[in-house]
Amino acid sequence: MVKIEIKSLSGSLLFLSEHENNSIKKTLEEAVRKGAHLRGADLRGAYLEGADLRGADLREADLIGADLIGADLRGADLRGAHLRGANLLGAHLLGAHLRGANLEGANLDPIKNDLFNVLIKAIPEIKNFRQAIVHGKIDGSTYHGECACLCGTLEKSNSPIIANRIKNQRNSNRPIEIFFLGIKKGDTPETNQFSKIALEWTDEFLSYLTEANTIN
Repeated sequence: MVKIEIKSLSGSLLFLSEHENNSIKKTLEEAVRKGAHLRGADLRGAYLEGADLRGADLREADLIGADLIGADLRGADLRGAHLRGANLLGAHLLGAHLRGANLEGANLDPIKNDLFNVLIKAIPEIKNFRQAIVHGKIDGSTYHGECACLCGTLEKSNSPIIANRIKNQRNSNRPIEIFFLGIKKGDTPETNQFSKIALEWTDEFLSYLTEANTIN
């Protein structure tokens, strides 16, 4: 029998599991299934590839360097979690809460690709969208108003075709919209990591457009 403990960052025991062929992944999945309190869990460097963590309460958990490739994080609460260097490639983030999470160095390609899928449908509006990020005019919690989320900002286009096209992209559970919930009115790339990353991704997308135009 293999006994595995999940402890908090302060060292207190949060969950204990003892099974044959046990692993941290199996223990964490069991803890989630049983509704264990996992807030502030120490999961640094944990191998959690493909783990079923739907609905897990991992607020303020330390997941630095954790392998979360293909993990199912739908509905998981990761507010304030440390995800620096974590691998989120292919992770399912439907309905996950990320606001306040430390994402430095995390593999966020699935989220970035989702942003690109939206931006490519509103190319004439991207520069205005970029300015909104720079000047703190993004509010990820609403589709309407002076400060709005990704789709809400792009929908301000003077082109009814683009506005309608982007409106059809609305989905509060898609990865990039969940990501943008980490940005509120007044947040800028200098004060908010989500804004900073969104700006970097937008500039990356614009660089591809410039390169394509140069080739053509």
